[in-house]
Amino acid sequence: MREVGDDEPVYIILGDTIADFKKDTILDPDGNYLGLIRVADPRRFGVAIVKGSRVIELEEKPDHPRSDLALAGVYYIGKPKLLKKALTRLYEQKIKTKGEFQLTDALALMLSEGIEFNWFPLTEWLDCGTPKTLLETNKLLLERNLSYPEGLSKKNIIISPVYIEEDVNIEGSIIGPYVSIGKGTEIERSVVENSIIGSNVSLSCCLLN
Repeated sequence: MREVGDDEPVYIILGDTIADFKKDTILDPDGNYLGLIRVADPRRFGVAIVKGSRVIELEEKPDHPRSDLALAGVYYIGKPKLLKKALTRLYEQKIKTKGEFQLTDALALMLSEGIEFNWFPLTEWLDCGTPKTLLETNKLLLERNLSYPEGLSKKNIIISPVYIEEDVNIEGSIIGPYVSIGKGTEIERSVVENSIIGSNVSLSCCLLN
């Protein structure tokens, strides 16, 4: 992986986020942009207070949110060296929110120093930040794109939608609906529904739902 230079723009997309947005919303390659989405309960997210196209304030996981616009884990930073400086300050001064160093707090420091942020709406956002929302996202994605090796259905009951890698071995089991199974996994005499099974997992005589 090549190292990004201090003056080279970067996208930051958090690993618990699946998002869709239009890249042409980034109008200034040297600017800073935050992807936002309206949520019913913003308390477990970073929250943005905006004025027009500008972000004027940021709060991380506020107990009493002043906005329903949540930071959705998609960031464009035109000058990464400014973010690195803010992150270093957080670490050196041990600035934490709820016991953790937060990217939102670094962005808030940048705002307080006069660095401007714009925002753009996400056209779609799927939250994978908790076990419950991860399973909900898995369900939505499976409804759009499902796949499993045809030979599996001769030895098992497969209830769509499911996604099963090619090198999975399943014997005498009921799989689905809403199940994703990673490569190298072996399942026998089990019933699995509404679950995500990783790679190289071994299940025998299990009931998962």
